[in-house]
Amino acid sequence: MDTDVGYVTGCAHYPMDDDGRKRAAWYYNKNSKAYPAQPGTGPEGETCGSCEHHHVRVFANRYHKCILMRDHWTAGDASDIRVRSPACLEWRPAGIKQDT
Repeated sequence: MDTDVGYVTGCAHYPMDDDGRKRAAWYYNKNSKAYPAQPGTGPEGETCGSCEHHHVRVFANRYHKCILMRDHWTAGDASDIRVRSPACLEWRPAGIKQDT
């Protein structure tokens, strides 16, 4: 399979590459209400799942959100983040609070 073309999962198309950055960029463009900045622009090796802003809403399922985008959350997947997406510029270590 050609990695430039990607593969199909369910009904969504996810472009592939070695470190997942194309996939995150595609998902960011589709779900711009989910991320405060482009995934992959933050610290190398960190992900949305290791960020203090990662929030899980639990109903019948678990929905992963960025707390910074709370005003833009929807009842659909348009505001869901990928936990494994590379960190964005707003990434902060979990457990460390910033002065506001």
